[in-house]
Amino acid sequence: MSWSYPLKNVPLKKMQMPWRSLIRPMFLASVGLHALVLLIPTESEKPKTEKPKEEEAIKLTQLAPKNKTIVRPAPKVAAVKPRVAVKPTVPRTNLPVPPAAPVAAAQAPAKPDAADPFDKVFDYPGAVAGSFGLPPAFDPFSKKTTDSLDKVELWFQQQFKTKGFLVQPTEAAATGRAVYQVSAKDGQTKYLTLIPNAAGAGTTILVSDAPLPKDLVAAGQNVVSPEEQSFYSDLTSVVPIPDVEVSNGWQEIDNPNVLTEPASFYAEVLSEADYQQGGVAKLLQGIERAVIASGRSPDDVYADVSVRLEGASYQVAPQGTYGGGSLYQISRDGITGFLSIVPTTDGSAAIIIWSKAPN
Repeated sequence: MSWSYPLKNVPLKKMQMPWRSLIRPMFLASVGLHALVLLIPTESEKPKTEKPKEEEAIKLTQLAPKNKTIVRPAPKVAAVKPRVAVKPTVPRTNLPVPPAAPVAAAQAPAKPDAADPFDKVFDYPGAVAGSFGLPPAFDPFSKKTTDSLDKVELWFQQQFKTKGFLVQPTEAAATGRAVYQVSAKDGQTKYLTLIPNAAGAGTTILVSDAPLPKDLVAAGQNVVSPEEQSFYSDLTSVVPIPDVEVSNGWQEIDNPNVLTEPASFYAEVLSEADYQQGGVAKLLQGIERAVIASGRSPDDVYADVSVRLEGASYQVAPQGTYGGGSLYQISRDGITGFLSIVPTTDGSAAIIIWSKAPN
């Protein structure tokens, strides 16, 4: 069964809707909806955020605090493979570098001399420098001990045998002394002389390069020490020995008459006739050498010689005049000699070397 109400029975006012009241809320809703739509950004309107390019990135550097040293980071370098350390090379020169073999050969002669094969061989235990009753000239070559000759002789025999020396007796103790020729493996030879002390116990030990004479007391007067030998041999660098092959400006004095006072240097004065007939004048005892510096005055010769003497470590002391010229004392290592520089008749200078003071 349906129900219905007849329209005609509804009042007119009730049937008519209030349109104005409906339109206003709808308008406001529409405006709000449109505004909301307009506020929503579209895909094309969205702001684009681009990442900065890698090469345009800003680098930040931390600033060092004030009053502190700024340490800058070391620049990066490419990794390098480790290298083997090498010795620094010597800068090149214009001279060629010799090969290794010649260098070794050149260095070989520069090696120090071989050791003395007789080093400490003759060092008898407890012996001291000196001798029993021999002239002082033998002191540099001798030692002495209070042991008997037999004991000393036995010790040396054992010493030589142990060290491999070749020993040959040249004199037996029955002669008053024992002498041995001692030879090393390289051929060097020494002579050992053992002399008993005539005044009591003890033995004198002498080592020499050559056999000693029988009478050592007499021979001792003519023994020259090494210092004295060096003293006169080194004078050849001061007053050269005349060379017969090459003229060096120095000449031997063969005619005493060339000196202004020949009697001061010669035992006898030869006449010119005697000299021409081959006479030979004899120099005074104590004169080691007499030469002439041709064409040079005494003052010029002394100026040259004094410098050479000083260079050879000689001490020079003026001693006044002698034989018409100047006399000088020269000394070194305890040895003393004398030097005369005198004028000659031809305007040159003569030099005379003395081993003792002239009378």
